[in-house]
Amino acid sequence: MISEITALNSINNVVLNNVDGKVSDVTRHIMELKNHVLDLKQSVVNQDKHRRIEWALNNGNDCLKDYSININEVLYTFRRGEGHEIPYKKSSKSCAAIEKIIHQLTGEKPKMVEMENGCVMMYYA
Repeated sequence: MISEITALNSINNVVLNNVDGKVSDVTRHIMELKNHVLDLKQSVVNQDKHRRIEWALNNGNDCLKDYSININEVLYTFRRGEGHEIPYKKSSKSCAAIEKIIHQLTGEKPKMVEMENGCVMMYYA
C-alpha cells in the first residue's frame, strides 16, 4: 500500500511538473504576443503621423507665408523626428498662429518648448 502511494505521488509530481512547464510556455507565448501587439500598435501610430505629415506637405505650401517660415521646412524636420526652431517668443501671437496652422494641417498640436534665447523649439507630438 505504501509503495502504491509513493508511486502515485511520483506520477502526480511528474504530471504537475509537466503542467507547470506547459503553463510557463503558454505564459511566455502570451508575453511574446503582447510585445508583438504593442510593436504593431506603435507602428500604426508612427505610420499615421507620417501620413499626416505627408498630407500637410502636399496641402500646406502657402499657410505660413505671412510669418516668414517655410511650412515645408517645419514639416520635413518633423518627418525626421526633429524639432524646428521658431524665431518668436512662445507668448507671441505669431507663435500661436503658427501652432494653430500646424495643428490644422496635421491634426495634432505641436509641442512647444521655450529655449534660453527666447525662441521656441516646436516638435511634432
